[in-house]
Amino acid sequence: MSNRAPQSRPARSALAVSHREAARLLGIDRGSTLLSLVESGQVRAVDNRVLARAAKLAGAPRAPAAGVEVHVRLGEAVRVGQPLFTLHAQAPGELDYAQRFVASRPPIFAISESA
Repeated sequence: MSNRAPQSRPARSALAVSHREAARLLGIDRGSTLLSLVESGQVRAVDNRVLARAAKLAGAPRAPAAGVEVHVRLGEAVRVGQPLFTLHAQAPGELDYAQRFVASRPPIFAISESA
């Protein structure tokens, strides 16, 4: 039997950084597009399949800086010009491809008039 004290695990950093933020700080986020709202109301539904496909076209999950960052929640009141989500990509071509895909689809977020 050993008299040595058990070694403790290293303390985790109190600062948590998202993959996209880390990629931006490291300079590998090659581009992003912020998609904003054109009408005020309340978020009633989100087409997650289209969001997931847009993230994949932008390079996720293979590219660390690629993906979709959603800025609103279901039921949230939103106003004109408010950001809904941001597309991130490491390659400008992938960002362009994902943007064209999103533009070709019906709206991803269903917004209804506020009560």
